[in-house]
Amino acid sequence: MERKNYTVAVDLGSSNVVVAVGEKAAEGQMEVASIVSKPVEGVNAGKIENIELVSRAIREAMSEAEEQLGIRITEAYAGISGDFVRCARHTDHVFVYDPQNGVNQKDVDALFDGEELYIGGIMEHVEEAGVHSGDAACTLPPSTLSDDQIRRLREGTYAIAKGCGVQGLINVQYAFMANTLYVIEANPRASRTVPFASKATGVALAKAAARIMVGETIQQQRDNGLLLPHGDGGDIHRGQQVAVKESVLPFKRFRTPLGKTVDVLLGPEMRSTGEVMGFDRDFPHAFAKSQLAAYEGGLPTSGNVFISVNDTDKRQLPLFAARLVELGFNIWATEGTASVLRRYGIDSKIVDKISVRMDSDPDDPITTYHAEGSVGKNVVQLIEEGAIDLILNTPNSRGSRSDGYAIRSAAIAADLPQFTTMTEFSAVLMAIEAVRNNDYQIMSIQDHSTQLFELESRD
Repeated sequence: MERKNYTVAVDLGSSNVVVAVGEKAAEGQMEVASIVSKPVEGVNAGKIENIELVSRAIREAMSEAEEQLGIRITEAYAGISGDFVRCARHTDHVFVYDPQNGVNQKDVDALFDGEELYIGGIMEHVEEAGVHSGDAACTLPPSTLSDDQIRRLREGTYAIAKGCGVQGLINVQYAFMANTLYVIEANPRASRTVPFASKATGVALAKAAARIMVGETIQQQRDNGLLLPHGDGGDIHRGQQVAVKESVLPFKRFRTPLGKTVDVLLGPEMRSTGEVMGFDRDFPHAFAKSQLAAYEGGLPTSGNVFISVNDTDKRQLPLFAARLVELGFNIWATEGTASVLRRYGIDSKIVDKISVRMDSDPDDPITTYHAEGSVGKNVVQLIEEGAIDLILNTPNSRGSRSDGYAIRSAAIAADLPQFTTMTEFSAVLMAIEAVRNNDYQIMSIQDHSTQLFELESRD
């Protein structure tokens, strides 16, 4: 049977799930080969309330599509109710990321010599699950994992490496949902995160893997000082420096076939062209450094913040907005977002709403919808005038009409810090405080490596 990856579009209604299977064509489109509709329970007003029932309905629909097409779907990317989520298809299981459940991803890089496992590093994604690991901001050591969860990641990685007969490096991507550990994918090879994990832990993982491949054991490398004498990169030591990886998205250099700026919206498809690393004593300071490397000038400490979020994210918005006001920022928002903020006693300036077709000629005009009480300009105009310093824009969907696309394109051209997920913006708020304090610690990679070995020996 043919084995290949297909794009799977999933639409959830109140009583049915529709699965369309096809191959990706132009950007944002696919050539549909099969459409299957199945009854579904566990959905209320477009929101997932029972993930198991939804997974079962998607699994049944995917199985029927496989039978129709005579193919095997090994991995699928799915859009549910406007939120892009990722389905990992196994023999008899479909795992659905629901962004409303706060699921995020963990990446593990490890060495295996056939008997002993050495964790090179455990990276926790800052964004929710569904963002490609190459685009996601990651922190090492992980910020929120318990000792028990780290133990389970270690045991799972050992079992996979042993079962695959790995001799060298392996990368496994996991997710915890309802405290159940899911394996998203396992790659019995080095991954793009190995250089980051090596710098963050002070261990030359690629060199160690090469020596394992020619017969040297992990214990022998512990003895000769290449690896830590005890423990590994999965251990968290008091006083250990924190490293944050951030993606670099220089999309103002690129255009779609229609001449449009490539969208920076994060999702399952990798879009970044590089990565940077921030390194300091705690997560807020390390994250602030990563933003300094990713954006010219880094994060602002005052000025004007433009906010436009989808309906799902508006429940988290008041706390974020109140903190921005405390930090001295002025808030500019679209009419719907401003209305929510007013109910919480938070003032904001209203800007006109815009709409632009992503599949149209780049010279086509932007449609503007004037809002009562607005400043008389849309956010693109304000960005071009230099009036906006920071942007939070969480999209409603990836439809052909999108104000978010025009906003993100203007921000790219102006090299403004912009964020498209609430989880990453929560990290931004902490990082802004670190920037205001201006009390970074400076340490070379070599000094960090020495410190880690000393901390390991002391513990």
